[in-house]
Amino acid sequence: MIRNIQNLKGWWYLETDNFVIASDLKNKKTISELQVNLEKCRSVFNQYYPQQHPLKAVSVCKVFESRDEYQGYVEDKF
Repeated sequence: MIRNIQNLKGWWYLETDNFVIASDLKNKKTISELQVNLEKCRSVFNQYYPQQHPLKAVSVCKVFESRDEYQGYVEDKF
């Protein structure tokens, strides 16, 4: 996944404890908030649904700059 992002113009990725965030967002405040909130959500989720086994994969969160980009991505997949 990271290799794919590196080949897309304007896209970047950010690794957190539990996620790889892939995006073309340019707003640093939004990126920062997203990073914090995703980790908070994971923490709450784990309180109610504790992991039975260690994770073997990382969660990927793709965030698009525009609705049109998202719709194009979804149409390609379905």
